[in-house]
This record gives sequence, C-alpha cells and structure tokens, in this order.
Amino acid sequence: MRDGAEMAPGGDSERNAAWRTVTLVVMGLLGAAVLVALIVTLGEANRQRDRALAAQAHSYDVMILARTLSGTIARSEASLGRYVISGKAEQELGQLYYDQWRLAGTQLNKLEGLTRETGEQSARVARLREAYQQRGEELSLTALSTTYGKNAQALARYYKARQASARCWTRAPPMRCAPSTGRAGSRACWRCSAG
Repeated sequence: MRDGAEMAPGGDSERNAAWRTVTLVVMGLLGAAVLVALIVTLGEANRQRDRALAAQAHSYDVMILARTLSGTIARSEASLGRYVISGKAEQELGQLYYDQWRLAGTQLNKLEGLTRETGEQSARVARLREAYQQRGEELSLTALSTTYGKNAQALARYYKARQASARCWTRAPPMRCAPSTGRAGSRACWRCSAG
C-alpha cells in the first residue's frame, strides 16, 4: 500500500506537468494569434495611410492645376485687353492672348483627366468646360474685331465681356450654376447661386 500511496503524488505531478504544458501551449498560441492580429492591423493601417496620402496628393494636384488654369485665363484676358487697347498695333499681344487661351484649354484637359474618377468634380469640370468654350467664343469675336481694325466694336465687346466675367463665368465651378440667357439677344451666361 505504501507503494500505491507514493505513486498517487507522482501521478499528480505528471498531471500538473501536463496541465502546465497545455497551458503554455495555449498561451503560446494566443500570443501568436495576438501577434498575427497586430501584424494584420498594422498592414491595414499602412494601406489606409497610403490611400489617404494618395488622396491628399490628388487633391493638391487638382487645386494647383485649378489655380494655374485660373491664372492662365486671367493672363490671356489681360493680353487681349492690351491688344484691344493697342488697336492692332501690337500683333504679338494678340498672339500672346491666343497662346495663353490655348494653354488654358490644355490645362482644362488635364483637369478633366484628374477629376474623371470623381463624379461631383467631373460634373463641375464639365460645366467649366462649357463656360470656357462660351467665353472663348466671346473673346475670339473681340480679338477678331481688333485684328480687322474695328477698334470701337472691339472695345465695346471687350467691355461687355469683362462685365459678364465679373458676374458669371468665373464663379461657375465652385457653385451651383445653370446656363441662362441675359438680356434679349445676348449670349448665355452662367447664373450662379451659393449652395
């Protein structure tokens, strides 16, 4: 019996050792699972950060191109104004207007490409394209009048176009706009409202 009594405590120690081993294995597996979960979470966080940085870079590209486009259009219109005032005397001003206006068209094409994937921005750029084409028609008539020596007509057209630009077309992209006609016989301009 004494041998049986001695074996019982030894059996407990073997069971305790087995439980300890099982506990260590379970803790090891839980630790590995936590480590895998951390790695997966960190990977997803890195992917989200990369997407956010790409979106931020895209936004900056769109903003810079929009500002560049605005400046190019302003320089083009200023060149046209100087050309109209010079009265055909300085043909290079007319050429500068034309070159700047075409550059603005190229920049607008790039802006369309950048905003193609976003519906709201793409719609705004489409409205801007319509306004750009309409404005180009108005300004080209002014330039043509100057080229053919019709200075009084060119000055009147330029003044009218300058008045329309202050009220209408420059506000088209960031606001809700719809084409509407102005006075009888005048060309359409953008009627804009905040919203």
